Amino acid sequence: MRDLPDLASLGVERLLALLDEPNPETLEIVCDLLRARLAPEQIALAQAAHLAGQRPVPVARLGLAWLQSKSPGTSEERSALLALVDAESVPVRPEIVRWLRGVLGAAADFQVDWVLEYLDSRHADVRAEGWAWLLAEPRAAEDVAVWQRLLESPYDDVRLRLVAVLEGLLADRPALSLERGRLDAGLVRLLWATVLLNIHRGGRSKPAVVGQVVRRLVRCPEEAPHLLPLLAVALRSVRGPEWRAGLAGLVGAVEHNPALRPLVERAFPELKFAT
Repeated sequence: MRDLPDLASLGVERLLALLDEPNPETLEIVCDLLRARLAPEQIALAQAAHLAGQRPVPVARLGLAWLQSKSPGTSEERSALLALVDAESVPVRPEIVRWLRGVLGAAADFQVDWVLEYLDSRHADVRAEGWAWLLAEPRAAEDVAVWQRLLESPYDDVRLRLVAVLEGLLADRPALSLERGRLDAGLVRLLWATVLLNIHRGGRSKPAVVGQVVRRLVRCPEEAPHLLPLLAVALRSVRGPEWRAGLAGLVGAVEHNPALRPLVERAFPELKFAT
């Protein structure tokens, strides 16, 4: 193969087929040879994407190198590239999805669903890239429907980041207003519950959830039948200053709205109010 004056004369598809059932002893040699002897324009975008999605690192790097020389020209091509969020090469995947994010973010027909594809990925590194994309992309960050969808995420890392959002770390994002009713209160309560009931993760987020539930109780006492069971779980999940702050907040909610007292006494029978 090295001695052939025109390697492409063997047929590009035939050459690329050598990489589908790779021999570990020759794989990197073949990839280096193809990179040196085949021009990027001889490789179709779909062929390069197929290689980038493969598990062997040399194959994935070769596919990515060819992809980086191309500019997807149609919405169909850009949408097809989204399959790379499932790229199998763990060492190369972060570089692949970062490149893809740049391509999709620059598209004239940008779609917020592309960001959600990242955040719905089964791979934590892809979700992390998707979260960074979400925060940096106003067209997605200001779309209430995006955040609404994320409230239903099955992934702990996404849920814990959402708790931080609700805590006000991103207060400059008007799309995130729970108080204005723009986010579904039931889904937010589901988020709180999943964080509080997670015995393996979320320890640092639980105190924030306690504060959020207490503040919601003060603002929306009509939600007390839903919020007090959450708060009961929350106060039994934290210790020290956070526990005292949560308890003080609960007592303050009763002082602010005495009608809550019977509900609070039922949810917290151990809590005795001064008569």
